[in-house]
Amino acid sequence: MAFQFKSRGEQAAGYDSEFGRLLQRGNALLEQYRQSDPMSRRQLAPAVQQLLTGVNQRAQMFRAQGNPEAALAGFKLMHDFAQAFGDRDTEGQWLNAMGQLCRGMGRNEEALDHYSQALLIAKELGIRQGEAAVLSNMGVAYLSMGRHKDSIHYFEQALRMCKDLGDRNGECVALHNIGDACQSMQNHKEAIENFNRALEINPDFLEALFRKGDSLEKLGRREEAMNCYSRVLLLNPTHAQAQAGLMRLRGGR
Repeated sequence: MAFQFKSRGEQAAGYDSEFGRLLQRGNALLEQYRQSDPMSRRQLAPAVQQLLTGVNQRAQMFRAQGNPEAALAGFKLMHDFAQAFGDRDTEGQWLNAMGQLCRGMGRNEEALDHYSQALLIAKELGIRQGEAAVLSNMGVAYLSMGRHKDSIHYFEQALRMCKDLGDRNGECVALHNIGDACQSMQNHKEAIENFNRALEINPDFLEALFRKGDSLEKLGRREEAMNCYSRVLLLNPTHAQAQAGLMRLRGGR
């Protein structure tokens, strides 16, 4: 079988020539769609739908395989088509998805740019659940950048919105995230307060249990920390960090 060389651009982006050609066809079709009148757009619709299905399938595959750069190229094309269609809701969803990919690659400034655009669309359309999700994602991006106060600001906005919506799971996640930010600032008492509030909603929230144990250990509250680590291990016997914490505290007696 003949070996086919990838272009430098395709190598850098981490996708194969076939996907590169698919994106090229997509961009050409997008430009054609933008310049077409309403009747011509209706005629193009089957070809557009077929192409978008293929792009989305490949992009999601790349995402699952841990190739976010290639997935991002596909997501961007999906976003651009949604924008051309005037579908603001779908446009916002792709912006949020692009932000998540960028954040996963450590490109937090780029992620925040996508999130900010998605937030504006969610507010414009009155999609409050989507607004809460984007606010939470922005908080996570700021936390990754070490901007703890900014992250808490967005987590608290997400918390208020989840309360208004009656979204108990979202409320629980927001409380955990606030606790996480407090813990990162070495404010362990406040962190524990927020972890406790999250655990009141979901007593089996494993990550909140573990982080609560970690903060308790930092404050020298050994028995309480051991109880948290033990509960984590009841939920997940293979949790390596809880195992290590329990062994550490037992060995220090």
